[in-house]
Amino acid sequence: MKKTGLILILLFGNTLLFCQVLTINLIIKQPEKLSVWAGDDVNLVSSDTTLGINTIIKGGTPGYTYYWIKEDGEVITNKTINITDPGKYTLKVVDANFCSDSDTIIVWRNNNVSLKNIQISVFPNPASNYLYVFKSFEGEINYELISIYGNRLYCGKLKENIGQIDVRLFPKGPYFLKITFNKTQTETIGVILQ
Repeated sequence: MKKTGLILILLFGNTLLFCQVLTINLIIKQPEKLSVWAGDDVNLVSSDTTLGINTIIKGGTPGYTYYWIKEDGEVITNKTINITDPGKYTLKVVDANFCSDSDTIIVWRNNNVSLKNIQISVFPNPASNYLYVFKSFEGEINYELISIYGNRLYCGKLKENIGQIDVRLFPKGPYFLKITFNKTQTETIGVILQ
């Protein structure tokens, strides 16, 4: 608390008209630091889902603006966003004083995928030492392990029905496994390394 004294004197010519002492009590309080939680990471089971429904904002000054930033750089100004594709979605919130904070949601597809009735399974998920890819058909698939920043970290081909990817050297966290069959059909699966 800060106390400030103020003396106000009004003169009219040589005559003193008014004199008063004012005491003003000011309480100056900073808003709590802005903090944003966009929600849990999402396993995209249905064809689409909405992000931002469970967003929690603490602190800052009300009058928030919401920006969803997709991996490709597209920005959507809305509190919620409907998505159909796996990827990294960042929610940036700006308050009335232009303070900002952001949080990222990782969206991945279910571990079992079907490329035109071709079953592929990835397990265990989360994985700590090895990640296994199982396919129920004859033919070759290509796979890529991709960071959440879009960097291709590891790639290979699977000709047998089951393949093993050594993930012991990769840092813990979320990744994407992109699977390609017949050079045209692709599917992306979210995997967690622990």
